[in-house]
Amino acid sequence: RSPNAANGLNATHTTELPYVFYELHNFTQKDRYIAEIITKYWTSFAINGNPNSNEVPNWPQFNPNLTNTTLIIDNPTSYSSQFHQFYCDKWRNKWFIPQ
Repeated sequence: RSPNAANGLNATHTTELPYVFYELHNFTQKDRYIAEIITKYWTSFAINGNPNSNEVPNWPQFNPNLTNTTLIIDNPTSYSSQFHQFYCDKWRNKWFIPQ
């Protein structure tokens, strides 16, 4: 649902802002759910310095030994270790990032 999805970028910086500020046109029930989850993560982080609370699925702390772990905020929220692996590999190869 990202505004950048048409050009293949999907999640990019600031694409969460319409959800944070409830500025998506024609919000679906799924959009409302995602907006509520994002708002709860942001609020908890602002208050506690940690996005986790008893109201949202656990957002695991970054671990450099667990590369490619992605939190997918959806209904239901899930995790992926190979989320858009093709695109990650493409960027890694473009910028010569060692694995």
